[in-house]
Amino acid sequence: MLPEGWRQTKLGDLYSFKNGLNAEKSAYGAGTKFVNVMDVFGNDVLTADRVVGSITVSKKQLANMTVERGDVLFNRTYETAEEIALSAVYLDDEPITFGGFVIRGRPVSNAVFPKFSMYALQSSSVRREMIRRAQGGIRANIGQGDIAAVSIALPPRQEQIRIADLLKTWDEAIETVDKLIETARAQKKALMQQLLTGKRRLPGFEGAWERVSLGEVANILVSNVDKKNVTGERAVQLCNYMDVYRATEIVAGTHYMVATATSAQIGKFGLRGGDVLITKDSETPADIAVSAFVPEDNPGLVCGYHLAIIRPQQAGIGRFLKYVFDLPDVRNYFASRANGATRFGLTIDAITSAPIQLPSQDECRAVAEVIKFADADVASLTGQRNHLEIEKRALMQQLLTGKRRVKLEEMA
Repeated sequence: MLPEGWRQTKLGDLYSFKNGLNAEKSAYGAGTKFVNVMDVFGNDVLTADRVVGSITVSKKQLANMTVERGDVLFNRTYETAEEIALSAVYLDDEPITFGGFVIRGRPVSNAVFPKFSMYALQSSSVRREMIRRAQGGIRANIGQGDIAAVSIALPPRQEQIRIADLLKTWDEAIETVDKLIETARAQKKALMQQLLTGKRRLPGFEGAWERVSLGEVANILVSNVDKKNVTGERAVQLCNYMDVYRATEIVAGTHYMVATATSAQIGKFGLRGGDVLITKDSETPADIAVSAFVPEDNPGLVCGYHLAIIRPQQAGIGRFLKYVFDLPDVRNYFASRANGATRFGLTIDAITSAPIQLPSQDECRAVAEVIKFADADVASLTGQRNHLEIEKRALMQQLLTGKRRVKLEEMA
């Protein structure tokens, strides 16, 4: 039962929806700011400065595909239903555009306060309905009509404003920690740039580094294990694209989806300590070859589709290689070699031929340990942020269902 003054409505009564644009590879990298799926994943609120990618489009395309203040952006396809139709609200005035894997929702009236929509679309009831409406096997999809049919509990606009203001205080606390995380990451990045290129040497190490191709020091395995459950195959935990994209390490105890694989696949693609996983395919070249390190053997966890395993031939250099994948020059190398149009991918040859600078095994280990300490600082701050996020979610659950009411100024 809804609180007094609230109403139940459909998103289709509040927004009109439109799919984004696709372009050839040559169009990416310059021009108008371009929202892709990962921008939606990484932000509740979008402003132009948070959008990393760009695309060259005609004036007509931009006119039809502009994102305006108050618009809501949803990802319309992803690997799992749980991650479908996540949303980000655009709160800026700079004209930007959006990609083909994104759906734009444009308000048809002022019934929804934009900052309130940011929280309301994250409510557990809305998320459950979005997930229920997702379709597909290997990849989940959702259409404009499915999003339009989702129900939402809507309080009066003044109450929306007050709820958004209250939740904003939690966001501000989270933003404070985010700035500390950003500083720690910048310090780590500077350290990596010095240590991983040999510009700065640790005490006790000298001698020239060797220039090699990645395929000379590691075996490259491209997984063919999909998300299907096949009778007669063995049940396994499956490490998927987003598990790698979101994490620096792949460890036991994390929630992974369950699928099946053959004994041969488990033997070949089961994760081993020292492995490095990279995203082999993605929506944009910029998201290619994002990496995560596997610190310990985990034979019950299998590498999934759209990923590749970099399995070092020398013990102890895996973590060093993981950090090498994070260097800007290496990121640019893989982005430039990603093939595709609406989706991009790396060939095995593009991965094996990647040039890297490699010191001795002992220096690899020592450099990796120093950078690992910097990683630990980032992880500690991230833990603080996650705690604040959990508290905020609990408050959202009360406010967005009306179980806890805010006091409006005119009611005080």
